[in-house]
Amino acid sequence: MYEIAVQHPPFPEETDLCKLSKLIQEGFRPETPHNIPKTYKIVMEKCWAHIPSDRPSITQVQRILDKVYRKIGGDLVPRTDFGGTSNSPHKTRHISATFS
Repeated sequence: MYEIAVQHPPFPEETDLCKLSKLIQEGFRPETPHNIPKTYKIVMEKCWAHIPSDRPSITQVQRILDKVYRKIGGDLVPRTDFGGTSNSPHKTRHISATFS
Protein backbone atom coordinates (compact mmCIF):
# COMPACT_ATOMS: atom_id res chain seq x y z
CA MET A 1 0.00 0.00 0.00
CA TYR A 2 2.89 2.33 0.78
CA GLU A 3 4.47 1.83 -2.65
CA ILE A 4 1.13 2.46 -4.35
CA ALA A 5 0.68 5.72 -2.45
CA VAL A 6 4.18 7.13 -2.93
CA GLN A 7 5.23 5.30 -6.12
CA HIS A 8 8.58 4.13 -4.77
CA PRO A 9 9.80 1.47 -2.32
CA PRO A 10 9.68 2.39 1.37
CA PHE A 11 13.45 2.30 2.00
CA PRO A 12 15.20 2.98 -1.33
CA GLU A 13 18.44 4.04 0.38
CA GLU A 14 18.83 0.74 2.25
CA THR A 15 20.55 -1.80 0.02
CA ASP A 16 21.44 -4.35 2.72
CA LEU A 17 18.33 -6.56 2.76
CA CYS A 18 19.40 -8.43 5.90
CA LYS A 19 19.77 -5.17 7.81
CA LEU A 20 16.47 -3.89 6.41
CA SER A 21 14.70 -7.11 7.40
CA LYS A 22 16.02 -6.80 10.95
CA LEU A 23 14.94 -3.16 11.18
CA ILE A 24 11.42 -4.03 10.01
CA GLN A 25 11.22 -6.93 12.49
CA GLU A 26 12.17 -4.43 15.20
CA GLY A 27 9.24 -2.22 14.22
CA PHE A 28 10.92 0.33 11.95
CA ARG A 29 8.41 1.70 9.41
CA PRO A 30 8.55 4.45 6.79
CA GLU A 31 6.97 7.80 7.48
CA THR A 32 3.42 7.77 6.20
CA PRO A 33 2.66 10.25 3.43
CA HIS A 34 0.46 13.20 4.36
CA ASN A 35 -1.31 13.49 1.00
CA ILE A 36 -3.29 10.26 1.15
CA PRO A 37 -6.86 9.71 2.37
CA LYS A 38 -7.03 9.26 6.15
CA THR A 39 -8.74 5.87 5.91
CA TYR A 40 -6.09 4.60 3.47
CA LYS A 41 -3.39 5.69 5.92
CA ILE A 42 -5.11 3.96 8.83
CA VAL A 43 -5.49 0.69 6.92
CA MET A 44 -1.88 0.84 5.70
CA GLU A 45 -0.60 1.34 9.24
CA LYS A 46 -2.80 -1.52 10.53
CA CYS A 47 -1.18 -3.76 7.91
CA TRP A 48 2.16 -2.96 9.54
CA ALA A 49 1.13 -4.37 12.94
CA HIS A 50 3.97 -6.30 14.53
CA ILE A 51 1.71 -9.19 15.52
CA PRO A 52 0.31 -10.79 12.35
CA SER A 53 -3.07 -11.58 13.94
CA ASP A 54 -3.52 -7.82 14.56
CA ARG A 55 -3.32 -7.13 10.82
CA PRO A 56 -6.48 -6.92 8.71
CA SER A 57 -7.14 -9.72 6.24
CA ILE A 58 -6.95 -8.98 2.52
CA THR A 59 -10.76 -9.23 2.43
CA GLN A 60 -11.07 -6.60 5.15
CA VAL A 61 -8.60 -4.35 3.34
CA GLN A 62 -10.52 -4.74 0.07
CA ARG A 63 -13.86 -3.87 1.71
CA ILE A 64 -12.47 -0.78 3.41
CA LEU A 65 -10.67 0.45 0.30
CA ASP A 66 -13.75 -0.18 -1.87
CA LYS A 67 -15.67 2.20 0.40
CA VAL A 68 -12.89 4.81 0.24
CA TYR A 69 -12.65 4.75 -3.56
CA ARG A 70 -16.41 4.82 -4.05
CA LYS A 71 -16.46 8.04 -2.02
CA ILE A 72 -13.85 9.63 -4.28
CA GLY A 73 -15.55 8.49 -7.46
CA GLY A 74 -13.88 5.35 -8.79
CA ASP A 75 -12.06 2.10 -8.19
CA LEU A 76 -8.31 2.00 -7.74
CA VAL A 77 -8.06 -1.02 -10.01
CA PRO A 78 -10.96 -2.45 -12.00
CA ARG A 79 -12.08 -5.79 -10.64
CA THR A 80 -12.10 -8.49 -13.28
CA ASP A 81 -13.50 -11.96 -13.54
CA PHE A 82 -11.40 -14.85 -14.83
CA GLY A 83 -12.39 -13.97 -18.39
CA GLY A 84 -10.61 -10.64 -18.03
CA THR A 85 -13.64 -8.38 -18.37
CA SER A 86 -14.38 -5.64 -15.88
CA ASN A 87 -17.41 -6.22 -13.68
CA SER A 88 -17.04 -3.03 -11.69
CA PRO A 89 -19.93 -0.58 -11.90
CA HIS A 90 -17.53 2.22 -11.05
CA LYS A 91 -15.32 4.26 -13.31
CA THR A 92 -11.59 3.67 -12.95
CA ARG A 93 -8.60 5.95 -12.96
CA HIS A 94 -4.84 5.72 -12.63
CA ILE A 95 -3.55 5.65 -9.04
CA SER A 96 -1.61 8.90 -9.48
CA ALA A 97 -4.90 10.70 -10.19
CA THR A 98 -6.34 9.33 -6.97
CA PHE A 99 -3.79 10.93 -4.65
CA SER A 100 -3.03 14.14 -6.51
